Amino acid sequence: LGEFSEIIESLQNDPNLLPNAVELLSEEIESPNDVLALRGQTSRLLESYPDNPSLLLTRALSEIWAPEYDSKVVRENFLAFVKFSISKNKWGLDKIFTLDVSLQFLNVVEKINSNIAQVLVVGLIEELSPDLEGLRMIIGLGNPSFTIYPMNLLIENLQSVYLEVIKE
Repeated sequence: LGEFSEIIESLQNDPNLLPNAVELLSEEIESPNDVLALRGQTSRLLESYPDNPSLLLTRALSEIWAPEYDSKVVRENFLAFVKFSISKNKWGLDKIFTLDVSLQFLNVVEKINSNIAQVLVVGLIEELSPDLEGLRMIIGLGNPSFTIYPMNLLIENLQSVYLEVIKE
């Protein structure tokens, strides 16, 4: 299939490898041509397995690493990764597990384009609907440049709790 077949197949079949996906893939990438090969190989596999979370995450990673990336493709694949990761009809992964993997990905994106990372955090929060613990996790483990939105959500929550307390 291609030079990344073994690693892609491992990720595709074992969700427990997702927390290592960014590291595993980055170790294999040595040149822009490797990125393009990974992007092409993953795109072809997604034609057969369009809702596989590992393939979607790999496609988003390979796109953001490409010399001329398309932010729309990054966003679509990343949000589809989140959606199918937690879907009961697909992998049914825990939200915190998915959030942890997502933050690793977002930290990579932030180094390349912080604006895209901010847009992806908003999409992540909309898709996951995390509780307060999840928002705190984004703030604690995420890069400060993309934690403004989750901080605002926590502040809004705190403000509504405060208003309820003073009403009593």
